[in-house]
Amino acid sequence: MFNSTKNSDIKENTEQLVDDVKTRASKVAKEARSAATKIGRRAGSAGKQTRQEAVALLDTLRDILDPRETSSKIEQITEAVIDNFADWKDVAQNEITHAYKSGKIQSRRFIHKRTLLALSLAVGTGALIGYLASGSSDNES
Repeated sequence: MFNSTKNSDIKENTEQLVDDVKTRASKVAKEARSAATKIGRRAGSAGKQTRQEAVALLDTLRDILDPRETSSKIEQITEAVIDNFADWKDVAQNEITHAYKSGKIQSRRFIHKRTLLALSLAVGTGALIGYLASGSSDNES
């Protein structure tokens, strides 16, 4: 009778542990999706801002340049602006890549941290059940 009470308590505790692990896993997944959405918004915002700065620079250059200037000088300045825009694009891409990688690493750390906790609880519970099961068979023999 005592063993059946222990077994039912262990079974209830195990079921509660499984439910807790499922709940926490869904919370982790939800937080990871939220973090990925935030990173995507920031990346889109950075790209738009870079484009707006480049367009503003081109507009300023058009206003500064005298229309009577030679076309070769205008072409040189345009090429310089295009080169700068390519550099800005690379910088923006590097920032976006860095933000994505750091978000990915943080999400993985968070998930791994919770996964190891759940795994250790499951292993501990299994060891306890195994110990109790082996102890009850020794007493009955």
